[in-house]
Amino acid sequence: MIIRIKLKAREQTVLLPKSYNHILQAFFYKNMDPYISKFLHD
Repeated sequence: MIIRIKLKAREQTVLLPKSYNHILQAFFYKNMDPYISKFLHD
């Protein structure tokens, strides 16, 4: 599955390291419904 998401900084530039996938993954898991994030993680 491929998901494309556009993110735009409100005020200033956001700098991400080369391997930023774990940062995005943590962001999505933290902002999801707890039931869904547990289901996807497990």
